[in-house]
Amino acid sequence: MKKIIIVLIVFLITISAVPAFAQQDPNDPGVADTVWFCPDTLFAPVLGGEPKGLLNIMLANDDSVGAVSVPLVWDGTVTLDSVSFVNTRVESLEFNTVYIDPIEKKVLVCNIPVEEEPIAPGRGKIGTLVFSFEELNPITLDTTFMPPNNRLKCVTLDPKAYKPLFVPPGAFELVIYTPGDADGSGSADIVDIVYLVNYLLKSGPPPVALPAGDVNADCAVDLPDAVYLINWVLKSGPDLLPGCAGVGDC
Repeated sequence: MKKIIIVLIVFLITISAVPAFAQQDPNDPGVADTVWFCPDTLFAPVLGGEPKGLLNIMLANDDSVGAVSVPLVWDGTVTLDSVSFVNTRVESLEFNTVYIDPIEKKVLVCNIPVEEEPIAPGRGKIGTLVFSFEELNPITLDTTFMPPNNRLKCVTLDPKAYKPLFVPPGAFELVIYTPGDADGSGSADIVDIVYLVNYLLKSGPPPVALPAGDVNADCAVDLPDAVYLINWVLKSGPDLLPGCAGVGDC
């Protein structure tokens, strides 16, 4: 417990004293670390209830990181329900912490290795934002300041705090879809089988929402998806999955 308290105190002290830098922070060793979002469209599958939009917070770092702090502000007709760390680079950390301010529309996401090893060099998700929404309006996200001293920053193992580069995302378009609904009619049926086969074999138009055609969730729309959809529509096969095709290069 004493070690945990000391590490948390050091983290809070170091992140409180770092100014913002327009270019690479001099405390950031090597190649500039970067934070961005993926995908660039907020796809929201309907799975037996209210659709949920998922958006990944991404981190690329070329040296081990002792802690990460990502405060964000959003705008639009959406509600941030939660932040998930499942299938992320930091899933094993005990101190993946989240504070959501629904009034100010802000969220603070922190990844702090304590008993675990530091966050190793790499590239990938460090959290997934889970949104619900009322209207199909674009939303925006940006970094922000959250009192008392939280800004976008990473901490080296020394420790020294530095501000990673941030890729401004612009506006995210909201796209609701039903898995298997290739033609965008609102439901998956035999018409979608024909639509998907035409796309795959006859150069027909792609699925209206590309993830809707990725019914086996292997991040591609191909013939196995057509077979999977046929089994579901005609043979009571396994449930259609949300899909991950078309989310871009994360």
